[in-house]
Amino acid sequence: MKRYLIRIENINNYTPQQISRVKEILKGVSDKFANIRISKFAIEFDYFSEGDDKAIRDKLNQSLGRILDFRELKSAFNEESSDLAFQLYTQERFWEAHEVLEGLWRKERDEKRKELIQSLILLCASYVHMQKGRNSVSLGILERAADKMNANFEESKSLRIDFQNLRKKIVEVIEEGNPRIIDITPFKMHNANV
Repeated sequence: MKRYLIRIENINNYTPQQISRVKEILKGVSDKFANIRISKFAIEFDYFSEGDDKAIRDKLNQSLGRILDFRELKSAFNEESSDLAFQLYTQERFWEAHEVLEGLWRKERDEKRKELIQSLILLCASYVHMQKGRNSVSLGILERAADKMNANFEESKSLRIDFQNLRKKIVEVIEEGNPRIIDITPFKMHNANV
């Protein structure tokens, strides 16, 4: 059995609070979907398949909208770079950004840099839960991300992120008690090399 990541354009402007409606629509197509996430750009989920998927593609196009991505997961993340992670993050493709960052984290040998990468992994994981409509889980993971950032600011230039100010923004969101996506573009530094 193969596992695929499917992303469908969110033309109906579904929100994470409407995930049960999306699940009902998908259940009408197949029972082989899992891990549904909703961003303002796309509805994304895993699909488990044993064969020809043309009928599934047609049904998805008819029931939810235009398919943006339909790719096998085992080969989905060959490139592991912070630039790719930033690009995916900006597109609200947090699960994929999380996967790319995990690849970087596994290869990293410096413990402080490893902690900072892990804080970004947690930030992405928080947003995956938010996209699933699990706001309290999202806030808890945001707290863990902020804690990881707190101890290692001196290493942040090598990862080209102003972690100190990003952490302040995360703490603001936690204090508000309502998770929301933080644009990391203002915290990205362009003058350092990775």
